[in-house]
Order: sequence, then structure tokens, then C-alpha cells
Amino acid sequence: MDPLNEIWQAALELMAKDYSDTFMDLWFRCLSLTALDGKSAELSCPSDFKTSSLNKGYLDTLEKYLEMVLGYKPKATVVSTEPPKKGGHDWRLPGVDGGAAASDAAEDTETDSAADGEDEDKPSAAADDSRSGSLSYGSSSADSASLDSGLPFDAPDMAADAREQPDSADPQLPPSLHRAEYTFDNFIVGSSNKFAHAACTAVADKPGKSWNPLYIHGPSGLGKTHLLYAIINSVVARYPKSIIVYVNGEQFTNEIIEAIARGATSQFRAKYRTADMLLIDDIQFIAGKDATQEEFFHTFNALYEEQKQIIITSDRPPRDIRTLEERLRTRFEWGLIADIKPPDYELRIAIMQNKANAMGMNIPLDVFRFLSENLRSNVRQLEGAIKKIYAHSYLTKEPVTVEMALHCISDMVSGQQRAAVTPERIIAGVANKYGVSADDLKGKKRSQDIAEPRHIAIYIMRRMTEMSLPQIGREFSRDHTTIMSSIAKIDERIKNNSVFEIEINELMKEFNRMP
Repeated sequence: MDPLNEIWQAALELMAKDYSDTFMDLWFRCLSLTALDGKSAELSCPSDFKTSSLNKGYLDTLEKYLEMVLGYKPKATVVSTEPPKKGGHDWRLPGVDGGAAASDAAEDTETDSAADGEDEDKPSAAADDSRSGSLSYGSSSADSASLDSGLPFDAPDMAADAREQPDSADPQLPPSLHRAEYTFDNFIVGSSNKFAHAACTAVADKPGKSWNPLYIHGPSGLGKTHLLYAIINSVVARYPKSIIVYVNGEQFTNEIIEAIARGATSQFRAKYRTADMLLIDDIQFIAGKDATQEEFFHTFNALYEEQKQIIITSDRPPRDIRTLEERLRTRFEWGLIADIKPPDYELRIAIMQNKANAMGMNIPLDVFRFLSENLRSNVRQLEGAIKKIYAHSYLTKEPVTVEMALHCISDMVSGQQRAAVTPERIIAGVANKYGVSADDLKGKKRSQDIAEPRHIAIYIMRRMTEMSLPQIGREFSRDHTTIMSSIAKIDERIKNNSVFEIEINELMKEFNRMP
């Protein structure tokens, strides 16, 4: 039995305690769980009529019982697998096959994978892997394709499956993975990142066939996350049935802590070990955390044995993560390790020109040269400078010159060390800035005039301190998921509002200048 079917059967058993057999047979036992990730679940139904009725009146019920099995509540959707009537239009989602066929295909795939995995020359420890990134001779995306289609787990058959997808196929990504702006086409390649870029395109082209695990390391802000999302977008476009899980090291740690506290480790494992491709960002965060490393170790082994693609990023190579367990370090080194270095002079100019073009800006070459000579840290700094210059020019109607650029980036090149910033200073400073009290920010009031400054304080605390999400949550008497939501809201506003971004940056500079 395939993992998705196991999860659905467990949900059906719970539902049968609350509903009659007649009701179960009519509405629920005809369904199959065909896709699952950290935030959404897709079920297939053999009847157009039942599909419509379920989507209108029973999604909450489906989500409730899936939550009881998984430990988290996915957003459920039901799609029809009823063949279109003669002369009619097939309105089903592209690439969705019948639930029964998917289940049978999954069982065939498991049998094939098990047979392929019996390689006596492979290290026996490969079976212990838990969730980080390792790929043998299978393919994560390929795995997902074979899970639904019954195709063998190799690149040629995956390509054939992709060719069979309708021309109008529009892969449905869950919101957490939908970052369409990150592609290989808009990733600017230079000498400092071309090896990592080539490795990622190879994995995306033949997941499970190229390098497993793929480990990418380099300082923050150089494009590692861009490459991860580019892989996701490429794989989903070609193999839309793939089950992809993307998470960062801190989120993984928080989830295992919650699972242990709630006695829901089996649901946690089901989430991660049914993935066709696992991408984990900032793996260094799990170092020194014994329970997290233990769970990740076994997740890595489980995925590796099933020939699922694993991709990992970090700010340093495995050998330099001091408190990382040796057994994990060696597994990370099984595959391919690629580094990304800070961009050189020419690449810095190319990155800024690309950002300016995307924003519709006409910036003189001498300004790009000036910026490239003075901003050498990372890609985020370069793009941030262009956004700041754009906002300044837009608001003041001032033409873009070297003098104006110097004024805009003066805080980036001052070389001053950041002053120690404490939670108390941040709360007091934000409260003073927006005319509310510190008690209000830490209290229960949810009015707009208090909620927004609270979100800003949480965002700045996350950016300017080393505090974890739970630690910030304790400052505001809130759980870490609420803290994550606040940060996401401010990130979204900054992304869409250059003036608001300047406001937040100026406030953070103020904290740095405080004695």
C-alpha cells in the first residue's frame, strides 16, 4: 500500500466512527488521496456530481479528519476523474488520473523501488537517512510521477510522462511553494555561482538521476533560496504530480518539537517520508539539537532508500558545522557539494542591471559601476540598493546620479558596527515611533493601530537579534506560528511598497545609532 493510501485509510477509519456505512459508501469511500504536501491535500472522485457536492459542502469534514491523522490541517480540494462525456469538455485539472489507478501505480512503484534499492555496494547506512537531501539512482520528481502513473523510476519514462501532459497543463502549486518569480532564466550566472547553478539545473532536469543529495552552501543573500525555488518551479512544470516538501531547518525543528509534545511523531514522519523531493534550507539550524538530528537522520535514510531527491542548503560546508553529528555530515558528503561565493565586479553590475530592468528603471552605467565598487556583500544588498534608489527617485523626482546613489547607500557603506539591540529597546522604540505603549504591543489588543506596530516590532526583532521564533513569541505572549504570520505580513508589505521598506529600514538604522 502506498503512503498516501495509508493516510487516507486511517482517515476513513476515523470517519467511520462518526458516520453510517451507507453515508460512508455514498460520499467518502469512493475517494482517493492523490496529492499531499505541508499545506494542501488533493483527493480524486470518480463522479462529477459527487465532486461538485463534496467541494461545496464537505471540505471542512475532509480537512478535519485528515488533520486528526496528519497532526496539521491541510486545505482540501476534490477533483473529478470521471471521463468526459462524448462531445463534452473535459474540465478536470490537468494531469489528474483516477484514484484507483494512482493507488495501483504507487504499489507498483514501491515494489520497483524496493527491488532497485537492493544494492549491496551501497553503504548500509543509507537506509537510516531522514529528511535532508540525498538522491541515489531514482528521482524525486520522477518518484512522484511514477507514484501516480505507474511508470518506472527513471528519466526516460519521466520524460514520456511529461510529454503526455496536456499542452494546457497548469501545475497547481501550494501557496508555500508558489514563488514564480524565482526561475533559472532570471538567475544571473557568473564565475562565483555557475557551478551551483549547473548542479541545480542538472537535478531539476533529471531529479533522482544526477546528484543526491545536492548540498549548496554559501553566505546569506547569494541566491541559494532562489535556486531552490527555481528547482521546484522547473520540476512541477514538467512533473505536476510530484509531492514536494520545502522547509527550513528552524521550521523542521519546531515541527518535531510540537510532534513530540503532542505524541504525533507518526504524522510528522508521514508528512516528510511521503515526499518525492525534499528541500531543506539552512540545515545548520538543526546542529546541536539531538532529537531533531535523530529524526532527520532517519528521515534522510528513508528518503534515500526510496530514491527520493534531497536538496540541502547551508551557510557553510558540512565539515564546518561543528555540532552536526558525524553520521549526518558523512551523508551530506555522499552526493555533490556546490558552493556559492560573493559576486565579482562584473556579476554585481549584471545583477543590478537585471533588477533595474525588471523595475522599469533607466540607470546610467556610471551609477552601476559606483554601486558595484562599493557594495560587495551579497545579492540582497545590491537589489536593496536599486530598490532604495528607485523609491528615492520616484518620491523626489530627482534624476539618478552617482551623487544621489551615494546618498541612498551611505548607511550601507559606513562600516559602522551594529550596536547591541535588545527586545526591550525594539519594543520601546517601535512604541514611541507609532504612539502606542509597550504594554499594548505585548498585550492582547488587536485593533489596527496596535496590531501593525506589533507586527513591525516582531519583524525587527527577528531581523536584528539572534532570537528564535519561540523566544520572540514569549516576548509577546504568542506562539511561534503567530510570530511567523507577523513576519510574513511585513515581508509582503515591504515587497510591494518601497516607501514602507524605507520606513522600516530607517527605523532599524535608528536602533543601530542608539547608545
